[in-house]
Amino acid sequence: MVLMDPVKVAEVAEWPTPKNKKEVQSFLGFTNFYRRFIRDFSHHARALLDLTAKDVAWTWGSAQQDAFDALKRAITFHPVLIFPDDDRPFRVEANSSDFATGTVLSQQSPEDEKWHPVVFYSKSLNTVERNYEIYDKEMLAIIRALEEWRHFLEGAPHKVDIYMDHKNLDFLTAKKLNWRQARWSLYLANFDFVLHHRLGRSMGKPDTLLRRPDHGDGSSNNADIVLLKPEFFAVRALQGLIAASEEDKILRDIWRGNHEGAQEDVVAKAAAALKSTCSRVRSVRSAEWSEDQGILMFQGRIYVPNIPELRRRIVEQHHDSRVAGHPGRWKTLELVSRSYWWPQMSRYIGSYTSTCDLCQRTKIRRQLPMGKLHPLPIPEGRWSVVSVDFIIELPEAHGYDAVMVVVDSVGKCAHFILMHTTCTALGAVNLYCKYVWKLHGLSDAFISDRGPQFVAEFTRELYRLLGIKLSTSTAYHPQSDGQTERVNQELAQYLRVFCNEWQDN
Repeated sequence: MVLMDPVKVAEVAEWPTPKNKKEVQSFLGFTNFYRRFIRDFSHHARALLDLTAKDVAWTWGSAQQDAFDALKRAITFHPVLIFPDDDRPFRVEANSSDFATGTVLSQQSPEDEKWHPVVFYSKSLNTVERNYEIYDKEMLAIIRALEEWRHFLEGAPHKVDIYMDHKNLDFLTAKKLNWRQARWSLYLANFDFVLHHRLGRSMGKPDTLLRRPDHGDGSSNNADIVLLKPEFFAVRALQGLIAASEEDKILRDIWRGNHEGAQEDVVAKAAAALKSTCSRVRSVRSAEWSEDQGILMFQGRIYVPNIPELRRRIVEQHHDSRVAGHPGRWKTLELVSRSYWWPQMSRYIGSYTSTCDLCQRTKIRRQLPMGKLHPLPIPEGRWSVVSVDFIIELPEAHGYDAVMVVVDSVGKCAHFILMHTTCTALGAVNLYCKYVWKLHGLSDAFISDRGPQFVAEFTRELYRLLGIKLSTSTAYHPQSDGQTERVNQELAQYLRVFCNEWQDN
């Protein structure tokens, strides 16, 4: 006897018993999408439909329970659900709310040429996911569906049609993605799909799944959590700066500089034009310029008068502090630009960072290589080729004095594994298996220097048995493994900047 997989119908089979009219309406709204596949649907649903009438008091008895169970059984058995056919196209309908995601995998039946559900899937959002922007929540619904049904959709012979009620998912094609979106884009690259927009009222199936009563409404789960987003700090310059004494002094100096006329010509003309438009109010505003309590602002950022010492103090605050971490030119510019502006600010910050004493003494100076480049072959996929190196003889901390660095040649993801300088070839193999192999599988090739852990007889025999190609760098030429050496520099630079002079912290 052939039966439906319980996993595929669990979202409907485990639907909790309704406790009020609203929950009954939600369940009937979901079943209504499949009523054309259910014989005598109105007869089965009559007891529940009567319960939703306006003047009918709430009562849940055996008749209502029998109707509820009958509809669940009808939806979770053929011909409503169909068995998946790998040779026919799939359709994914996904939706998200503030507290859950709901998805339905459907396929066109060869018998009646209508779209039947194959699997139902819904899942609540955790406390972190509820803080996502709406477009990230919608994309999370797609990611969950692709992860749950990867064995159906990855490598499918037809394009997978994905339907959503949110239009603004083209952010994945933007040049600048956050870490979560970048990770998702890498996973989405494994699938051949097309996104389709559909009006919200047409997305009832996944929408009803995510509104199951046991998912909750999520209305008060994050009531005590305040999410601080970067844009909160971008244009609220005055409110944020008045709090601390140093910033308060900077604001006073800015106010004094504006009244003493320490402004560039273009700024002075803009300020004069701004004041002439409305001279009787305390705060005035134009398209780009505004004035608030004597502070001149350009595009919502505080204009810093042409006072060299004042501008130096502001850049120093955003570059030299432990929070900033002595970043490069463009990162420092981004930090300063959140609250301040002045003409040719980028050139000023570039000059400051290039002459910073601590940066010059601790950071690696880089220049273009001499001669022609001889790049390594491009790997076929992520973690198919990895480069490995050691940073040894570090000051001992927590019993370790070395770091094993493993870098993926495609995705540039790096693992930093604590170890000892005296680690043997067997120890290096064990560390790799424990921290890298279990996550990414066996690679096709290794790139390393000529360290004893890599060229020992034991590791060479291991590579031969596993079918791994070992590529060692030229002696005294670390550029052959430049990728790992570059990651080593970043790690060493971070440690060098923030370790004290005794190197015991």
